[in-house]
Amino acid sequence: IFSVQGDLSDSFNSNRPALIDASDNTAGVDLNVFDDVREVRFLSSQGEDDVNFFLGSSSLGITKITVTGQDGDGHYDLDANVVNVVLGNGDNVVHAGELFGDSPDDRTMDFATITVGNGKNVIDAIAFVGGTSAPNPSAEANVNEDTQSKIVITAGSGGNEINAWGDFVTVNTGTGNDEISATGRDIRINSNGGDDVVTIFGNNDDFQGSS
Repeated sequence: IFSVQGDLSDSFNSNRPALIDASDNTAGVDLNVFDDVREVRFLSSQGEDDVNFFLGSSSLGITKITVTGQDGDGHYDLDANVVNVVLGNGDNVVHAGELFGDSPDDRTMDFATITVGNGKNVIDAIAFVGGTSAPNPSAEANVNEDTQSKIVITAGSGGNEINAWGDFVTVNTGTGNDEISATGRDIRINSNGGDDVVTIFGNNDDFQGSS
């Protein structure tokens, strides 16, 4: 295992994307990047990764995290205006979005796309609601013309535990006994079978939901 206990932010140019390629590592990596970096692009190892990337909002512009993974049991704690995650099979844990302070207005994540393979995945994605936290993020993210927060989660078969909170929320799962909780103004849940437990909450007078 390759492990760095401290913050790697000072190792990167804050105005350039930080590229971390651990794809040849077979045992896993433990890494931390906190603030002072606008963008992180992480290629996961072949083992069990444990990474913390907290970019929050930045005066440098829209912050973004991209994680591209292989098979394995990874643990990812991520926060930025835009979060994109693609992982292979395994029992993955993904926490995207953080609540800094005591108010939902302090959330910084606006858009998240999380795709994981088969396994008992645990996914939490908590976004800013009622607009976006960053100035005109949709221009760069190209996700939602209405500049409302959007979360799209796609998980394979095996029994997933998913919690999603945003303005527009879409959850797609394979077969297995999934536990899904979704909060938003527009919620769409597509499950391909299993004894699922689905809980939805509307956070807007124009709430729409389907499953």
